[in-house]
Amino acid sequence: MKNENITCYIYDVSQLNNEMVYEMIYKKLSDIEQWKDRIDMIKRYKFDEDKKRSMAAGILILSLMKQYGITNYELVRNDYGKPYFKESNGLFFNISHSGNYAVCSVGTEENGADIEKISSYDLDIAKKFFHNNEYKSIINSVNYPNEMFTRIWTLKESYIKAKGKGLAIPLNSFEIVPGDIVSRKENSFEAMQLLNSTYIIEKLSNEKLFFKEYYLSGYYISVCSTQPIHNKLNIINETIEF
Repeated sequence: MKNENITCYIYDVSQLNNEMVYEMIYKKLSDIEQWKDRIDMIKRYKFDEDKKRSMAAGILILSLMKQYGITNYELVRNDYGKPYFKESNGLFFNISHSGNYAVCSVGTEENGADIEKISSYDLDIAKKFFHNNEYKSIINSVNYPNEMFTRIWTLKESYIKAKGKGLAIPLNSFEIVPGDIVSRKENSFEAMQLLNSTYIIEKLSNEKLFFKEYYLSGYYISVCSTQPIHNKLNIINETIEF
């Protein structure tokens, strides 16, 4: 597989509010013998919205398989729980979901994606889990503290997921310095324009990292990789033929 930029796909979970679409997708996922664990997990969820988000993650994975010619449905996980295709064709992916959306980053190098709905931040969480300078940037962001908290959170999550170790990397062990926003378009599916690059400060790490941030009304999405990242989100809908 040629070395292309990281691509990020997005799926609107509200499409599964259509009962016919929901049943069609559920049957498709249920028919995959290797995904029995995912179906069992969907069944265990108490709330319908959680079931739909988990199904949306499955939809994104199936879409990737079709697009990149992967025929083995089996997924494996590393020691920290990050999923991979067993027969990957050199492909790496990462899934995240929140609220009405599920996203998936994919490319030929390790990558991580995170989406979060903007909500009232918890100052105690920021103080406990963020680097001290990140905490200060949140409380100093007088007009938009909730948005700054969400940006930093998604950036940090995308980084530890790209590293493949998740929360085994303490969130306060490194500092993310978000770039200053020049402009962002409502629901354009294009990355935000930043005045300066987002970067990371971490001991014993000299690797070059790329970050890309996207804004949808009420949500922030961050993607991280050692590979450059496309500027636009790709939309997946339920009509795709898996």
